[in-house]
Amino acid sequence: MTPINNNGFLGEVERVDFALMSAALSNRNVLYQSGENAHGGVLVMVRKDISAVRVSCSLPSICALDLQFDQTIRLIPMYAPESKTRN
Repeated sequence: MTPINNNGFLGEVERVDFALMSAALSNRNVLYQSGENAHGGVLVMVRKDISAVRVSCSLPSICALDLQFDQTIRLIPMYAPESKTRN
């Protein structure tokens, strides 16, 4: 598994144990969207003191969410390898 760097970004992972992750990182909310990639999808972790609202998205490998600050910031993390073509 790729470790989390200081910027809070998580690289590509293999299998994710959500129970272990929740216990080890109890100050983070975990959002996950299954996908087409070999490792299963996109995982986003947001500090619990940041309001994050999931945005409905039926596309695989995309996990859209709104972060609530003075203004709303829409974050759309995705996994899109060069080998995959999208229309």
